[in-house]
Formats: sequence, structure tokens, C-alpha cells
Amino acid sequence: MTYEEYLRLVDELNHHCVRYYLLNDPIISDKDYDELYRRLLEYERLNPDKIVPDSPSRRVGFKVEGGKTIRHEIKMLSLDNVYNSFELGDFIQKVLKNLKSEPLWTVEPKIDGAAVSIIYEDGVLRAAISRGDGIEGEDITHTVRTIKSLPVRIPDNSRIVVRGEVFLSKKSFNKINQERGRLGEPLFANPRNAAAGTLKLLDPEIAARRGLDIFIYALDYGRKFDSHYKDLQYLKGIGFSINEYVVLVETKDIFERISFIENIKRDLSYEIDGVVIKV
Repeated sequence: MTYEEYLRLVDELNHHCVRYYLLNDPIISDKDYDELYRRLLEYERLNPDKIVPDSPSRRVGFKVEGGKTIRHEIKMLSLDNVYNSFELGDFIQKVLKNLKSEPLWTVEPKIDGAAVSIIYEDGVLRAAISRGDGIEGEDITHTVRTIKSLPVRIPDNSRIVVRGEVFLSKKSFNKINQERGRLGEPLFANPRNAAAGTLKLLDPEIAARRGLDIFIYALDYGRKFDSHYKDLQYLKGIGFSINEYVVLVETKDIFERISFIENIKRDLSYEIDGVVIKV
């Protein structure tokens, strides 16, 4: 890749960032974006002296614009992606080389929605923040409060910060698009865009009618155990919605569990766009 091609790639990726993070209207798939991003990282690895300040690699996400913003206590970073068993095998081997004992892993469906961070103090939901650029996000407390499956009060008075994925069921998504089509409004491209757009609405009554849902997938602050899986079970016990297909497995069972999730994907009432594996 020449330097001129690199600059064009930076511009192209930044354009896609705007479409994804600000407009909620991506025009390429996640896989295609990741491939472009890999090309960028490879060029920058070989040419570190030519990295430009506005390269997407210098960002966590894309700068938030518009409403009130709140800084994340723990950065909401992106996940690393692999697309085949060989890449996953390499990742697993790298992890194993750095551990003295055999680890356990969680294998979780990757819900196709919008990531949020939610703060509870004295047992009450105090604030909800969009992912934004990963460093700070928009205050979306007013719309997150409309999610019926999310508790506004919990039996834990310590300060905790949970992370989750807000989504729309396939049924709710189709209903919204049917209504928008009837009114002559542009249709949402997919449930993820519809969920992200709904979270940014100023009117919580409209958000409530759209039927947002959520799965909590991490306890960021105020952890109770030294195990991610045990933290999830604790959160489930105090009223949070945890995806039923999150399981704890040994290394030898990872690929079998991925196949299981792939096989049930079409039958789920919500969209998923992969599987998340955590040590």
C-alpha cells in the first residue's frame, strides 16, 4: 500500500465511523469494515512514522456530538475479532502460553444491539451512558429507564456499574419498520440501528412504545468475585437479565459451544452477530 492509498483508507474508515457511530446508518458490514481496518493496522505497523493524527487507530470510537455527555469510569473498548477456527485457535494458544494453569472460559452470544453502561447507587438506577467514543458517551438515562426488563431498584446498596447490550426483538423491529413504512419514513437497516436510534430519542414515551430490551454482560465496577461468570450469576440473582446461553466451559469445549450457538441462531427471538469468548 502506498502512502496515498493509506490516506484514502483513513478517510474511508473515518467516513464509515461517522455512519456507524453518529448516524446509526452503516453502509458496509462489520466484517468488511474489520478487513479495511486490518489493512490500516498492518500499514501502520510497518510504517509507524507515517501514522496520521486522524487515523481510526488513534481513536476508541468516534466523538460524541449533540446531547449531554458523561465520561466512562471504565473505557468501553472494542473487542478483537476473529473470523475462522484457525484465528480463534491462535488466540486460544496465546492465552494458554501466558497462564500457569488451565483456564475456564465463558462463551456468550454476541447480541446485535447497542452497548450501554449503567450506574447504580444506593440500590437505585442513577445514570445510563451510551458507548459513544468509548471514553465518554451520551446521557441516555431517560430512554434506558423505559426498558421493562431492567430493574430501576436492586437489593444492593453499593455503587456498581454494569454493562449491557440494548436490543430490539425481531418481532419489535419488524413492527417498527412496518409503522415507519406506513408513515412514509425511512426504514431502519437492522435491529442494531433501530435500538441505537431509539436510545437517542428525546421523548421517552416513544422509546417505551418501541419495546427495547437488554441483556447485561459485565459488572465493570463493584465486582463481587474474581470470576466474570460468578459476577454474572450474582447480577442475575439480584434481578438483572443475563442471556440464558452464557455458559462456562473448558478449553476443549469452546468450538462445540460455538457450533451450538450457530445452530440455534435462526430460532432466537433476537439477532446475534457472533460469539464472545472471555477467559
